[in-house]
Amino acid sequence: MSVVVRVDGWLAPEAPAQRIAAIRVIVGTFSTIYLLARFGEFRRIADQPATRYEPLGVLTWLDTPLSVTTVTALLAAAILSGVAFVLGWRFRAAGPIHAALWLILGSFHSSWGQLLHFEHLLVIHVAILGLSPAADAWGVDSGRAPTPDHGRYGFPLRLAAIATVLTYTLAAIAKLRETGFGWVTESTLRNHIGYTASRLRVLGEEPAPLADLVDWVPWLFPWIAAGALVLELIAPVALVGRRWATAWVIPIVLMHIGIVATMWIFFPYQTLGLAFLPFFAVEKWVENAGRAVRLLAPRNELPVQEA
Repeated sequence: MSVVVRVDGWLAPEAPAQRIAAIRVIVGTFSTIYLLARFGEFRRIADQPATRYEPLGVLTWLDTPLSVTTVTALLAAAILSGVAFVLGWRFRAAGPIHAALWLILGSFHSSWGQLLHFEHLLVIHVAILGLSPAADAWGVDSGRAPTPDHGRYGFPLRLAAIATVLTYTLAAIAKLRETGFGWVTESTLRNHIGYTASRLRVLGEEPAPLADLVDWVPWLFPWIAAGALVLELIAPVALVGRRWATAWVIPIVLMHIGIVATMWIFFPYQTLGLAFLPFFAVEKWVENAGRAVRLLAPRNELPVQEA
C-alpha cells in the first residue's frame, strides 16, 4: 500500500453518516443556545463607543462597527439557521449560512479587545460541519434508505479533530514563546490565579472556590503548570486512535474544570466536552441512550379481561 493511499485513508476514514449527523445535532444545538444566551451581550457590544473597535477576522476591512440593528438581524438569522442546522432542513443552504453568520458574529465579538478562543473553535467546527454532508442521516430531509459508511463522512470529522488538537498545541507554543520554561519554573500560573481572585474581591465578588490553593499549597502550582503544558504539547497523540484520544481528552476536560474551580474562567465548548466529539463514535452513545430510554419508559399493558 502506497504512502498516498495510507494518508488518504487516514484523512478520510470510512465513517457512518449517523456519526457526523449526531455531532451536527449536538454542536448545532449548543451553537443555537449559545447565540440565544449571548443575544443581549452581542447587542450591548455593538452599542459601545466606536473608538474601542479594532476589526478582526472577516471584518478587517470594516472601519466602523456594525450597528445594533445589523447585529440584531444577524443574530436572528443565525439562530433561525441554527435551528435548520440542527434539524437537517435544507442543509445545503442552512449549513453554509449558519457557518457564515457565525464567522461574521465571531469576528465582531473579538473586535472589541477580548479574544474568545473557545468561541473560535466552535466557529471552525460549525464551518466544517456546515460545509459537509452532515445531514445525510438524522435530518428532516434525509432519505430513509440506510447510508453506507464512506470517507466523505470521516473526512470532516478528521478535520474537526485536527482543528481541536491544533488549538491546544498552539496554546502551548504561545506559552513557551511568551515566558519560555518560566511558565513552569516561575510563579506565572500562581500569580495569574491570585490576581484573578484579588480582582474579584475588589469588585465585591466571590473568587473561585479553589483560588486560595495558591496560598495553601504554593509548591503544587509548578507541577500543575508543567502538567498543563505537557497536555497541550502532546495533543496530537489524540489523532493516533480512539484509546489515545480518550487518554488525552479526560485530563484535558479535568484541566478545564480546574480552570473554572480556580479562576471562574469557563470555556463552555471545551469544558462540556463538545470540542472533543469528533474523536469518538458519538452515534453509538445516542443509540444506547435511546435504547435506555425505551427500556425505562413505562409500557402500556392491556387490561386483563375477566371471563
